[in-house]
Amino acid sequence: MPHSAHVLVAAADDADRGRLAVTLADSGYRVSAACTGQRALALMGELKPDVVVLGPSLPDAELSAIAADMKAADDPATAARIVVVAPGISEGMRGRCVVAGADDVVDGPIHPAVVLARMKPLCRLSTMQAELRRRVATASSLGIDVVADPLAFEPSGACNVMVVAKPGGMAERAVRSALDSGFALTMESDPYRAGTTVESERFDAMVLAADGKRAAAEPMLYLASHLRNNPSLFNLPVMMLHAPGIFEDDGDPYRYGASMAMGLPLEKAALASGIHILVRRQRARWAIREAFDAVFHAVAPRQKANVYPQHFFDAHLARVVDAAHRDGRNLSIVHFTLHNLADIKRKHFAEAGEILAAKVATWVTGLVRIEDMVARVGDDELCVVLPDTAQEEAAAMAQRIGAILSSSEFHLSEEVMHPIKVWVDGGCAALEAGDTAQTLVQRARSTLFPQ
Repeated sequence: MPHSAHVLVAAADDADRGRLAVTLADSGYRVSAACTGQRALALMGELKPDVVVLGPSLPDAELSAIAADMKAADDPATAARIVVVAPGISEGMRGRCVVAGADDVVDGPIHPAVVLARMKPLCRLSTMQAELRRRVATASSLGIDVVADPLAFEPSGACNVMVVAKPGGMAERAVRSALDSGFALTMESDPYRAGTTVESERFDAMVLAADGKRAAAEPMLYLASHLRNNPSLFNLPVMMLHAPGIFEDDGDPYRYGASMAMGLPLEKAALASGIHILVRRQRARWAIREAFDAVFHAVAPRQKANVYPQHFFDAHLARVVDAAHRDGRNLSIVHFTLHNLADIKRKHFAEAGEILAAKVATWVTGLVRIEDMVARVGDDELCVVLPDTAQEEAAAMAQRIGAILSSSEFHLSEEVMHPIKVWVDGGCAALEAGDTAQTLVQRARSTLFPQ
């Protein structure tokens, strides 16, 4: 069965290893297992997993040493993400794991909803890295020289963190104490004002303090949900600090959109390491995004939006299809047709149609992930390649984007005085056994109207 990522689970205890493996496998992950740290290290080099989960009670090395060995054994630009799952981890071990390069440290009992929520953004980073490498390879095969090493784009300077908390309250004091150096803090007491601020300024992470009674915490929960539903902010890492009794279940903060959650009162070291992990993750994401931009500008130097030309799409889709078949990964494509583009060209002029097509393409690139490749594949067609994406997700995306485009008005030029509405149709297809790039595109086109 196609899957979203390959996870290596290492834990000495059969019950711990089994719980982790079953939780991940039931959610569509491909899972391998090891019962010692050294075996996990060997399998990491052999299997190249997306994420390695280091469970409790590994017998042959401390968790931070294993994490450090795993990070040192691979290319730092493409290394697997390391997650430490350790109930009752000490402050010292937590800090050493973070310094060693661990991408997350999950404390407490193995809770399926928590583990899955914490895994998702790390698997996404793996997808981004893999797709970046493929695009560089496709560019190279077409004779385009491009260097897109994410490490070369690593942001510098103070880490910008917004803290939304009651002024002078326990949570605010705890955050100020824990993040006393290396962080530029923006303190805000009003969640609604905070939501507006993060749309206009760039932050590496946000801390939300849901303290007090449940009713008082509701605006913080609304803000977390708002961020996850905002196309420009859904990647922003959110640390949720919550008072006892706010949530009935450890998984609840993640259902509201938290990236990490900690109960109050909290340990200064745990909070500092948690924020450090989230900031490091966000900065890695920004670096990969800049590397993607470098690839695009090398491929299409005169294009403004990240819409790839058809010759690159043809070569790259073949590469992505081959990789998905080889690794057993999900792959979907979405095909959009602008049904009234030819009519607009006839009523107005050819340039008006090109302006509209360019505007629509720009909107589509703004509504998909950075690793999703958007290409112009004809006068009135766009195609979006979605790595590690099942057909159900692709169909939902096609419907969402189609609805946005169909309900929007586009202003073209001074010669076209009135706004133009676009008639857009979207179809999708997922990779099947035996598919080629051509058959995948044909099947996506066959779902469009008229057939």
